[in-house]
Order: sequence, then C-alpha cells, then structure tokens
Amino acid sequence: MKKSLLILSLSAFVLASLDGVAQNNSNVTLMPNVANVCKSTTLYISIPGNSFNPTSYLWSTGATTPTINITSSGTYTVTVVGFTGGSNKSRTVVLSNAYNVKPQPVITPLTNIWVCKDETVQLQAENGYDSYQWVDGTGGTLFSKTFNLSGGTPQLDTLTVSYTSTITGVCSVTSESVVIRGVRKPKGVGQFYCGRTNLNLNDSVPAGLVLEYLYPVRYDMEFTDLSDPANVIYYVTQPGQLKAPLNILEAGKSYSVRTRPLINTWTFCYGDPCTIGIASGNRLMGENNNSIKTYRVMDVSGRLLVEQKAESFDRNWVRNFPAQVFIISETNDLGEVNVSREFIKL
Repeated sequence: MKKSLLILSLSAFVLASLDGVAQNNSNVTLMPNVANVCKSTTLYISIPGNSFNPTSYLWSTGATTPTINITSSGTYTVTVVGFTGGSNKSRTVVLSNAYNVKPQPVITPLTNIWVCKDETVQLQAENGYDSYQWVDGTGGTLFSKTFNLSGGTPQLDTLTVSYTSTITGVCSVTSESVVIRGVRKPKGVGQFYCGRTNLNLNDSVPAGLVLEYLYPVRYDMEFTDLSDPANVIYYVTQPGQLKAPLNILEAGKSYSVRTRPLINTWTFCYGDPCTIGIASGNRLMGENNNSIKTYRVMDVSGRLLVEQKAESFDRNWVRNFPAQVFIISETNDLGEVNVSREFIKL
C-alpha cells in the first residue's frame, strides 16, 4: 500500500533587496532540507550565527509565524524580511521546498494475525524510514511474535502491535496498530466422556472448554464414523453453548470427535480427538422384568407414526419408514415416561 513519492530538491530564491542591492543569503535555509517527511512535521528557518536577522515572515499558507506545521504534501514557500549582520538595510530572502508528507505508516501481516498457540505471527513495517522501534523494543522492519502454549486453561492471548518510524534528524511517527491473537486449543470432550462406549442418544458431550475470549464463542464439532470414515457429521453450537447433543448421531456406532472454537467467524485449533460410542439397546429403560409398556414413535415434527404395547421396543415397527431420527416415548404401568431419540437405519 505504498504511494509513489514525488521528490523535488530544495531550492532557494534570492530576491533583490529593498534598496536595490542583490544580497546572497545562501546560508539561510528552509528546514528540514529533505523531500520525504513524516505524517506531520514542522518547517522552520535555519540561520547560522547572526548572519541574518529576520524581522518578519510570510509563508505561502498565509502564516506569519517563524515556524509552521504541515500535514499534507506540496510546495511551501517562505518570504523572510530582515537585515544582514550589523547592517540596518532591509533584505528579503525567499526560500521554497517541495515536501512529500508520507501517510501514516502501515503494518503488513506476513502470516495470519490469529494463530493457534505455538505458532508465530510475523509483521512487516513500511519501508522508507531510517529506523524503526516496535512496541516490544525490537528494531528493524520485521516483527515476530510466538504465542507459547503454557498453563492448562484454554484462552485467548492478545497483543496490540505498532511501531515508531524515524527519518533521522527530521521527524518520527507512530504507525497504525494491529491486534494479534494466539488461541489455545480447547480441551475437547474431556476425560469423563473419552473412551466411553455406552453413551446414549439422550446424552450430550462438551463442545469445548475455552473459558474466555474477546468474542462470543461458538464450537465446531466433527464426528467421524469409525466404521465409515467418509461419514462425517458436523455440529456448530450457538454462541455460549458448551455441549452438543448426541441425538444427531446414529445409535450403535462409535465416533471420533474433534472440537474447535469459532471466534468472530474464524475457526481455530482442534482439540485432541476422542472416541465415544453410542449405545443401541432395544430397551429404552433397560428393565429386566416383563412388564408391558406403551411405545409411541414420532418423527422430529412430532407426528405420531407408531403406537404399540410391548415388553420392549422393536425396530421392525419402523422398518417401512425412511431412515430418520425417531422420537420414541416409553410409558410403563406406573405412568413413568422416558423419551429417547434414535437415528434408525435399517
């Protein structure tokens, strides 16, 4: 995003004195005597010793002060009236210079500025200055920051980065600021669930345990069917939702689960994969007695598909229906109701 620079050399114009005698006041100069200056700088007259004694100033901007502050590129002229040395004869000196006022320096990311922990962010300063100092005290045009993974709490680390660039002897200016972030991976589904093969469709598993971020956190979960790795089921939580329901899965199968946070629509850092298994017993409540129960089978819209009295649920009742998620309620002779959701693929 660099702009082309218009570089014009300093030139001094010497006008005739008011008494008609030409004076050479080449030792009077307009400063700074360079073409490129920072975003804002001060123009002033340099007069060594007492060789010339000004009595008035008139700048091309209309200012009559000894110095002016410029913020935009252009040619600036100052007319100085005074007298030389001990002479009381009036002299006029006109000085002019074209300045290219550089815009505020920018930062160019060489990598993503949101990274997982143990990854490095690199930034590039804008060229064209004599020296640089970054917020961490380092110099040069390159900035590097590695977000180290430490501690057990998943969190977001942030750092606001800028630099000060200097044209030696002329001016310094502070660049724009960029916020870089390092994200720790979430803890995933956790040890309590990992390795479990008796979870049921009424259960839910933690989507992630990232406790604190700058933005509302959602979680992206990836369930891979171990018997058919091409069958991957994705689930994205609502902001702040920390668990995913297992009724999105198929009963009787085992899945490898990975989870990662979504922050401001960006996804980061999968947690360690974990294997869980979904139980598929026919009996919803698992009783060993032979009591008769009432089963009602509905689709996800609540439409009743089957109602049967039996000792246990029989999948053949839904064989003629397409594979889908069924909501199954079981009512025993005491009036107790248990509800399950199963994806039945026959």
